[in-house]
Amino acid sequence: MKAFQFIIYPLSCLTGILAAEPEVKPLVPFVYNEIPLGKITPNGWLRAEMETEAAGLAGHLYDFYQFVRNSSWLGGTREYSRLNEAFPYWLNGLVPLAYTLNDQRLKDQVHEATDYLLKNMIADDGWIGPEKGGYRLIWARTLIFFAWTPLVDANKTYEEPIVTAMHNFNDLMLSMLRNNGTGLIAQKDGVLDDGYYFWHMSRVAETIVSLQWLYDKYPRGKEKELLESMDLLHHYGYKWEEWYVNGTYAFKDLYELADNVTDDNFQFLHGVNVGEALKAAAVIRRFTHNDSLIETNRNGFQWSMDYHGAPSGTIIADERLDGLQPFYGAETCTAVEVMFSASWSYRALGENFYADGAERAAYNALPGAVTGDWWAHVYMSQSNQPFSKNLSWSPFFDVNTLGQTYGLEPNYPCCTVNHPQGLPKFVQAAYATVGDRGLLHALLAPASVITEVGGGSVRVDCDTNYPFEDVLVYTIQAEKPFDFYIRQPGWARGYTLSYSASEHSELSFDNKSSLHKIPLPAGNSTVMYSIGTEVRVEPRVNDTVAVYRGALLYAAEVKAEISTTGPHNYRNLTLYPDDYAPPESKDYVMLNASEWNIAVDPSTIKYHARAETAMDDGDVPKIEPLPRPIFAAEAVPMHMTVKACLIEWPLLNQSTPDGPIPLKERVCQGEVFDAKLIPYGSAKLRMTEILVGLISTESTSTVMIILQPRTSHLSAKRSAEDGHATGTAVVVTSITFTAIAALLTTLRVYTRIKISKNAGIDDWLVIACVLISTGVTVTMSEQVQYGMGKHFSTLPEESRIVMNKWFWASTWNYALGLGVVKLSILFQYLRFIPMRSYRIACYVLMVLNAACTLYGFFACFFMCNPVYDFWEKPPGEGNCLDRTTIWYSMAGGNMFNDIVITILPIPPLSKLKFPRLQKIILMVVFGVGGITCIMSILRLPALHKISESLDPSWNNPSAAIWSSMELNTSIITCNIPTLKGLVSRLFPAMAFGDSYLRTRSNQIHPISFTNGSSSGGRTLRDSMHTEKARLAAQELELRIQQSRTPALKESEFSPIPSTPTSPLSPEFDLVGNRRSRFAPDRRP
Repeated sequence: MKAFQFIIYPLSCLTGILAAEPEVKPLVPFVYNEIPLGKITPNGWLRAEMETEAAGLAGHLYDFYQFVRNSSWLGGTREYSRLNEAFPYWLNGLVPLAYTLNDQRLKDQVHEATDYLLKNMIADDGWIGPEKGGYRLIWARTLIFFAWTPLVDANKTYEEPIVTAMHNFNDLMLSMLRNNGTGLIAQKDGVLDDGYYFWHMSRVAETIVSLQWLYDKYPRGKEKELLESMDLLHHYGYKWEEWYVNGTYAFKDLYELADNVTDDNFQFLHGVNVGEALKAAAVIRRFTHNDSLIETNRNGFQWSMDYHGAPSGTIIADERLDGLQPFYGAETCTAVEVMFSASWSYRALGENFYADGAERAAYNALPGAVTGDWWAHVYMSQSNQPFSKNLSWSPFFDVNTLGQTYGLEPNYPCCTVNHPQGLPKFVQAAYATVGDRGLLHALLAPASVITEVGGGSVRVDCDTNYPFEDVLVYTIQAEKPFDFYIRQPGWARGYTLSYSASEHSELSFDNKSSLHKIPLPAGNSTVMYSIGTEVRVEPRVNDTVAVYRGALLYAAEVKAEISTTGPHNYRNLTLYPDDYAPPESKDYVMLNASEWNIAVDPSTIKYHARAETAMDDGDVPKIEPLPRPIFAAEAVPMHMTVKACLIEWPLLNQSTPDGPIPLKERVCQGEVFDAKLIPYGSAKLRMTEILVGLISTESTSTVMIILQPRTSHLSAKRSAEDGHATGTAVVVTSITFTAIAALLTTLRVYTRIKISKNAGIDDWLVIACVLISTGVTVTMSEQVQYGMGKHFSTLPEESRIVMNKWFWASTWNYALGLGVVKLSILFQYLRFIPMRSYRIACYVLMVLNAACTLYGFFACFFMCNPVYDFWEKPPGEGNCLDRTTIWYSMAGGNMFNDIVITILPIPPLSKLKFPRLQKIILMVVFGVGGITCIMSILRLPALHKISESLDPSWNNPSAAIWSSMELNTSIITCNIPTLKGLVSRLFPAMAFGDSYLRTRSNQIHPISFTNGSSSGGRTLRDSMHTEKARLAAQELELRIQQSRTPALKESEFSPIPSTPTSPLSPEFDLVGNRRSRFAPDRRP
C-alpha cells in the first residue's frame, strides 16, 4: 500500500496543477487562544520548582553534555543518533524555561545557540541543519521550530530571520515532499536505513503544528504552499485516525497478543510516539475541517489512559505499550509529551478532561521521574518501585537493567535532553484568552499573567498552593472590563467562589465547558476560588487501588537508603571521567529501608493537612509558603495514613515486585499498623498501586469514593471488545430503536384510520407510549452529554448533578412507558378474543399491569426523600430506597406480565379451523412479543451492575441501551400484528385473505376478518349492503355472545357472504365500526 501511494500521490499533484486551484480556507480556530511566551510566569512553589530545574541538569547541559555542547548543530561531531535530535530537543525545552523565568543566564544560552544556527546552519537552498549531501531527514527541524516559534513570540528581534528561514525551509520541504516524500519516507537510493524514517512518519503532526503557527501569524502570502505541505506530511505519514478505531486499536496487554501485532504496528505502539500523537487528530482537523476527528482525538487520549495509562497520568510504555501491570515502565520523555499534547488539545478542542490530564501528568508523573534537585532522572518510572538499582533482570520490553535508576543517562539519552520542556510549556499553557474579551485560567497553578484583553491591559496574580491545597486567590488589575474564566477540574466536588470589585455582575457556570465566568470591571478586583476536594480511591488491576486527593496522586512511602556514583555512559555502563560533569550530576542507587509489601483497608484513609489556613484582614485566605523544592523527599507537609499490614508479595524473576497474589489468598502477617501515603512526586521509592487487603479495622469518617476494585489481570477498564458500552452507543441505539418504533406506530395509525377505519383505545395508548419513549431517548442523550460513559470521579460536580437529574427522569419514564404499551396490547386482545374466560384474564392482567406500573413510577419518582437527594448526593449516600430491590422487583413484575401476555392469545388462536401451518404463523405473529421478555432477561446483568455501582456514569450505558431496546421493542412487536391491512393493500399476494385463508372458505380470520372465499377476499363493508345481510350479522354476533359459556365452538359459526374488517368484540360490530351509543347492547 505504501509503495502504491508513492505513485498515486505525484499523479494527483499533477492533476491538481492542471485543475483549478483549490480554495484556501482558514484553519479551524482554537477554542482558547495561546498567550505569547514570557507573558505568563510561575509563582510560589511552582517558581521555586522551576528555578531548581534551571539550576539543575536542564540549565547546565549546554555547559558540558556532549550531545549538546559538542553537537553537530554547533559544529561538533557528537550525536547519539543519526536523527541529530539531541540539540533540538534541548533547545525546545530551554527556550520556554529561560523566558518563563526571565533567567538571563539561560536566555544567553538560547541566544548564543540560535545566533549560531542562523549564521551557520542555513544552506542556500533553505535547508536548516548540519546534514550534507543526500542525507537529509526533516524530523529534527520540527524540534528546532518548536523552539523558534515561541522565541519569536517572546523576542521580536528574532522575528524576521526565523520567519524567513522557516518559509524558505517550507519551500524546500514542499519540493522534497512532492518528489515522492523525500526527507520523510525511505527512498530506494537513500543513504540511511529505513528505520530512521519511521520516527518522523509517526510524528508528522508535530511538524504541522509549527506550519500552522506560520499560517496563523506570518503567512506572507504562502497559504497554499503551507497547506500543501501539511497535506503531504499527513499523506505520507502514519494515520493515527486509522489506529484509534474499534477493531484496530490494541485494547489489551500487548504481552497477551500475538507478536505480529507489535511487529506490524510498532509505529502506533511506541510510547513517545503515542504521547506526541495524543493531539494528532486535533492538529489534522485544523486544516482538513473534518470534525469527526474530535471524537478520534478524544478516543486516542482516553483509550491510551484507560488501557495503557499509569495512575500518575502518563502512558505505560517501556519503549512499547504494554498494559497496566505496575511493574511495567513509563518513559520520562512520554510524560512531558503527554503534558504538551494534553494542553494543546485543550486549547484546540476545549474539553475539560484534557486539562485534567495535563495537570495529572505535571503534578505526578514528571516530578516522580526526577530527583528533588533536578540533577537526575529515571528513564523508566514504575508505579510500584520500592527500590531503584541495577536489577538482576529487566522487566521492560526494550530497556536495560538500570532503566529505573536516577542518573544522568540511565538509558537512552533522549530523556536527558527532552525532560526540560515539561514544566515551562505547562506554565505557558496555564492561561489563555477566550474570544475578544475573555481571559481563562486553564491549567490551575500558582502563576501570573500580563496580557491584552478587550482592548486593554490585564494583570492577574494567582496566589495558591494548588494542588497541595485547595484555595486560589486572584488579584486582578484591568484597564477595561473583561470576563475572567476559571476552569473547574473534573474531579471537583463543589466549590466556593466569591469576588470583590467596584461593580458586581452575576456569576455563571457552564456545565459543558466546566468554566466559571466572572464579569469584572476596570480597576482592581479580588477573586477567591475554593475547590471542593476529597480523597478518592480509583481501582487498578489485581485488586489494587490508587489514592488521590484532587490532582495529586498519593503513594505508600518507602524509606530509602541512598548511595551515589559519578554518571555512567549509557552505551557501555562505564563511568564517565571525573571531570566530565559538574559534581552535582550523580547516578543513584536507592534501596528500600522500610517494608514495601503491604495491603491496606481503603476505608480507613485519613488525610492530614497542615495547620488551618489563616485569614487576612479582608477575609481572604492567607497562602502560607510550602517548603522548597516541594517535591524533594519528605518536603511536603500534608500526607495520609491508612490501616495496613504486611502481606506476602513475591518478586518477578527475583527482580521487581510481581503482580500480587489473589485477593482471597491475602493474609496479614503480623499486626495492623498505620502506613503513610505521600504525594507521588515526592516518593522516589513508592508503592502506588496498593493492595486491597481484608483488614478488620474500624472505618473512619473520611469522605471518599471507593470503587469496586478491578479483578482483571489484563486491563483496568473493559474495552468495547469486552462489552463496555460508550455514551455514543447509548445515543445511537436509543434514537435508532425509537425511530423504528415511531415509524411502525405511524403505519399502524394510518392502517387503522384510513384502511380499517377502526382506530381504538389501543392505538391511542401506543401513540402515548411512543411519546414517552421519545422522552426516555431525550433523557439518555442528555445523560451522555453530561458524562454517561465516563467515570463518575472524573466529572465536575455540576455535570454529575445534571446527569443524575436526567437519570432520575429516565427511570420513571421508562416504568410508565412499559406499563402503557402492555395496556395497549391487552386492549388489542379484546378486539378479537370473544371467550369470557380469556376476556376476564385480559381485565385481570390490566389491573396487575396498572399496579406494577404505578409501583414502578412512584418508587422511581420518590426513590429519595427529599427527591433531590437522588441527584445531589454521591452514590451510596442520601436518604434513598434500595435501588437493587426496586429495580429487581420492577423487572420481575414486567417479565411476569410479558410472559402471560405472550401466552394469552395462543389458546383462542389454536381453536381456529386453519391448517396447522397457518395457525403456527398466526401464533408466531402474536408471540413475537416474547422478544420483549428476552430483552428483559438480557437486561438483568446490566441492571445488577448499575443498581450496586458507586460509579454510575461509567456502568450505566449498558443498562440504558437494554432499557431503550426493551421499551421500543415492546412498541415494535405491539404494532406488527396490526399492519396486515396495509400489507394486504400494498402486497395483495402476501395477504392472508388472498392466500392461505382461501383454502378454508367461509372461515373468519381473527386479526382482520377478511373472507377467504373465491370472491377475492371482499370485505364485509363492501358486500353487506342489504338489510338481510345486516340482520344475519347481528344474529351471528348474538349467537357468539350466548355461546361464550361454555366455550365457543368453531362449528357454531354460520357461513356468511363475506367477513368483517374488525375483531369480534362487544366494542365493535361485525363490520368493524365502533358501536353507536344508541345501539342495543347484545351482551348477555
